[in-house]
Amino acid sequence: MAMQTHRPNQRIELTKRVADLLKGCLGAIPYRVEAVAPLTRPLMTGGPVGIRLRTGVLYAILFCLLPVAFFDWQPVLFCLSVYGSLYIAWATVIARLTSGKVLEEIECRIVPALSGESVDNINNEIARRFKEAPLTLISWTVAIAGAAAVGWTISRDVPRAPFQVVWWCVGWLLLFATGARTTLVARFYRVFAEHLKGEPNIYMFDPARSTLVKGIAAVVGIFCSFGWA
Repeated sequence: MAMQTHRPNQRIELTKRVADLLKGCLGAIPYRVEAVAPLTRPLMTGGPVGIRLRTGVLYAILFCLLPVAFFDWQPVLFCLSVYGSLYIAWATVIARLTSGKVLEEIECRIVPALSGESVDNINNEIARRFKEAPLTLISWTVAIAGAAAVGWTISRDVPRAPFQVVWWCVGWLLLFATGARTTLVARFYRVFAEHLKGEPNIYMFDPARSTLVKGIAAVVGIFCSFGWA
């Protein structure tokens, strides 16, 4: 009886851990939400379309309108900032929709089909391999390196506007950080796949038709669709 009450709790904990990792947007948020909750809550509430519009408009105000208002007109930087506004708006809605589908597959098809031992092992493995501090450090390190590289490159085309280039790099730093974070978090589905070898709930004569295999394949397909989109 003790084992029966233990396993459902572990399944709930595993689902919650994955949900916390994804953060409703494939883990794209590269900072602690709790630290900036008053600022981010208006952006992250509501439907995907509303969130997309608010995010894109805010980015456009900061990195399109402000440079035009306070600095000299630089068409190259302005056009790239407009592209960044459209990209972050599009990526926001796609990430939220995709994140919801991934979590639904895991909660409804994968976790219920796992054995109690696999649930424990996967839960511990995700907790060990996807700690917040390393994810944040790596994503920001990659983002800073990328922003510095593109900043140096674009400064050769806009040599007389150093402050505008720096501010433009700040905007693209946010794009790179979210992209790096999403790439790192997307690896979590491999933990589920790695623990299928000894899973008893797989059909011996036709593994591909097992609920677990089909569920994980669906998660991989969703991620691949997001990447191609």
